[in-house]
Amino acid sequence: MHHLDNFSMDLANDGLTVPQLLNVLRASPGLQALKLTHMIERDIPQHSPTITLRHLKYIKLQFCNIGLVECILQRIRAPSCTRLSLNIGDERGFNFPHFLNESLQSFHSILRAIHRRRGGSEFVLNSRGFEWHTPDYSKMEGFSIHINNFFDPYFTDWVDRILKDDSGPWINFVYGGTFSETVLRSVAPMRRVTKAIIGDSWRGEDVSAALQFLSKPLTTSTSLPSLPCLQELILPSVGWNTQELLEMVQSRFCALSWETMERTPLTINVQHEGVAWVNMNRRPIPDLVTVIEIRKTSSVKCFKPVGWTDPVGMLAVTWNEKTSQPVWI
Repeated sequence: MHHLDNFSMDLANDGLTVPQLLNVLRASPGLQALKLTHMIERDIPQHSPTITLRHLKYIKLQFCNIGLVECILQRIRAPSCTRLSLNIGDERGFNFPHFLNESLQSFHSILRAIHRRRGGSEFVLNSRGFEWHTPDYSKMEGFSIHINNFFDPYFTDWVDRILKDDSGPWINFVYGGTFSETVLRSVAPMRRVTKAIIGDSWRGEDVSAALQFLSKPLTTSTSLPSLPCLQELILPSVGWNTQELLEMVQSRFCALSWETMERTPLTINVQHEGVAWVNMNRRPIPDLVTVIEIRKTSSVKCFKPVGWTDPVGMLAVTWNEKTSQPVWI
């Protein structure tokens, strides 16, 4: 058993009780990967010794009963862990703040270290619960914490406390997401967030909702906009028009007084992935006058397309930062 370096279990093997599982882990000090899927809790002990697994690098607990997940994370110590993936089902009535703050306590420094090494992490906004992860976490070093179909405003405060003085995660408004007021209110004051991504959506209302959110003042400090430290906004190739964008930047930078802090300069990048079509037509062409007004708005630092590798046949306007002139591409 001391030579065991990988342990995986799914629902087909759910006859194992929690004490038996803990005994297996305790007898496997060389364990490098622990993957448990669709397991339920059976006979969880009230007290048991801590198990230190110094070689354990990868932990994946997917769709297991939350009681079992909590027991495992409370009992083990994995100082060498570089990959952590938790996918938890909807558990109404469960004390998630206690789970994140207490049961995951020994992994807080690990999450922060991975966030630093990967150059940041992403906080996903959609209607499907709470999701915080690093890029490409399923393929390499990283982490993913996903709580399905449930969101608590405490989650954003928890992420802030984990990262301490580090730069915060970027916000991703996911395609097809229905953004509840509870979710938006909880992320709006986050001052560590410096980047927001609005994903591609064929539904214009998705992009409009995200732009309107960025234009609104904070409820706690009405002189500041939502995500007041935002430095970069990445827009999708479709689902919006330049007038909507102009209204957002003018509301954000001109209508609000920013009494308690200096205005944060904003770079606006427009994604382009091939030729985008809307109702069998090419994407709307940004008009010259509105592009000029967007770029001239105080605190708009830059407005440009990114990823335009094949502009042939496309007609659009962008802003040349060197000449301070609008140009056709």
